[in-house]
Amino acid sequence: MKKKAFAIEAISIALAILLLISGIVLSVALENWWVFIIQFSSCVLIVLLVTSFSTMMQQTDETLRLVRDLHDAAHKQPAGESAPAKSQTESRVVCSSCGTSQPGNRSVCYNCGAQLKK
Repeated sequence: MKKKAFAIEAISIALAILLLISGIVLSVALENWWVFIIQFSSCVLIVLLVTSFSTMMQQTDETLRLVRDLHDAAHKQPAGESAPAKSQTESRVVCSSCGTSQPGNRSVCYNCGAQLKK
């Protein structure tokens, strides 16, 4: 991306130089320096706009790369470790009346309404 941005900047500067040279020639031919002043200010604006656009393109590219790296790092698990299954991290209790298995934090069976022993 940097080579592409550099090429765009180089082409815009070359075109700005050609515009300045044509402005000088036209100003001498017309004996009016206002033409040169207008073309000079146009060249400065063109170069500034292209340079700022090129910088924005480079920053966007770097930001995307950074976000991609952060995303990959956040989703990478250490080698040899796997995420524990939900059943391994959560205790379960079985209702003595109906035999339904349910989360260990319940005090009443959701199936039959019986009191659960902890």
